[in-house]
Amino acid sequence: MQLQRHDLVDFVPAYHARLAEVAVEGLLPCCRQHDVAPKVEAFLHQHPLPGIVCRPVQEVGADQVQLGLSFPFRVEGVRVRSSLLVDKPMIARVISPFDLVSGARLASPAFQAMLDEITLAAERCGLQMGLIGSAALEIHTGHGYTSASSDLDLVVKAASHDCLKEFYLTISNIGQDYGRATDAEVILADGNGVKLSELVSKSPNILAKSLTDVCLLNRDSVLKTLVVAAE
Repeated sequence: MQLQRHDLVDFVPAYHARLAEVAVEGLLPCCRQHDVAPKVEAFLHQHPLPGIVCRPVQEVGADQVQLGLSFPFRVEGVRVRSSLLVDKPMIARVISPFDLVSGARLASPAFQAMLDEITLAAERCGLQMGLIGSAALEIHTGHGYTSASSDLDLVVKAASHDCLKEFYLTISNIGQDYGRATDAEVILADGNGVKLSELVSKSPNILAKSLTDVCLLNRDSVLKTLVVAAE
């Protein structure tokens, strides 16, 4: 089973009964107020949520995967989240960010209109675009993850620098028109993810994230790989 950062995973029915217990055990420290655990348990008994593939925060076995769990509610303004280690046989389905764009529907008509414009912009630039973050979770689950202040979080596959820069400028303008921020990540050929804003900047080094590591890369070296990929 090949898993990538940002993938969503649905669980097999047999795991749903245990998910609430595991999620409560893995609640992040900022989400451990006394009244959160019962709310998490009650919600998961009614609405199983997908896990989000992320970088391990503990030792992971060969047949395990580190997942995050994000809930469609907050405590004192903070999104309730949990961290869990799951055996891969408990995963029924993997949903890539790139699977979520076609037919995507958000609860907010204005947010949906913004997404539609950005999807068309990606198509015009010849980019493969995917969705992550609150918009991805809302589309996949149908629960209300987004709000009036939500950013639109995107991933795009590596392409030429000119295409990526054009896309960056376009989505920045669209975001300003709708009063929402956009945050895009470029997935490089080696699987590393880098922020689009950093890639098109003048910074000599950019932060790269993978499923196993975080490191600094020389921006010019990354741009050379984009040229090769575009040829």
